[in-house]
Amino acid sequence: IIATGKTAKAAFDVVAKEQKMSVANVQQHYYRFKRKAGTKAKSANSRARASVARALPTKQVEQLGRKLRETEVDLAALGAEVVTAFSKLLEEARKDPRFRSLEKNVVQMLSR
Repeated sequence: IIATGKTAKAAFDVVAKEQKMSVANVQQHYYRFKRKAGTKAKSANSRARASVARALPTKQVEQLGRKLRETEVDLAALGAEVVTAFSKLLEEARKDPRFRSLEKNVVQMLSR
């Protein structure tokens, strides 16, 4: 709602009407969620780094590094490898129910 140019106050008003809640209640829920999301982000980041370490073996990372250092890097092939590596990482992350829950929340937030 804010991305459309409305103020935060106007956004709270709109959501309050949609949810049949008071504006103060919507604000309370929003800031509580934002505060909790901020504290979980730190532990989520460390879990994400651990997932990357498991998903991308050292040998594969070293190979990608060598290709980057070469003077004639085939960017299309390198891009395909990065996409493949990211897909593997995402596949591993989706095995964790906490990640799936966070992913659903992000999709819902982006679709607003």
